[in-house]
Amino acid sequence: MNNEKVVVDVYYTYGKHSGEELSDRLIIKNNKEERSELFDTFSFDEAIDSKDDFINGESNFFGFDKFGGDWDEPTGGFIVVSTKEALIEEIKEEASREIAEVEKLFS
Repeated sequence: MNNEKVVVDVYYTYGKHSGEELSDRLIIKNNKEERSELFDTFSFDEAIDSKDDFINGESNFFGFDKFGGDWDEPTGGFIVVSTKEALIEEIKEEASREIAEVEKLFS
């Protein structure tokens, strides 16, 4: 882990993790302190994945459950850490797939 800037996406899930929505997108420095601070910012009731692995940079994914609440409140969620380059590559791949779909329609 280094101090490079990374993108942190926080998703909340609903029902039995069948629906999800992007709640927040942040830019942080990729270090233990800033990864740890995420847990002060976003609350959860039960960890699904290892909090220590996430803080130490051994994992870029952290899932959690939330209990109680009304029908329209999140029942869980997850945090994903990505580099700028990885996100750009993901966007390019998605765009290529969509372009191929459109070209297929016209062939």
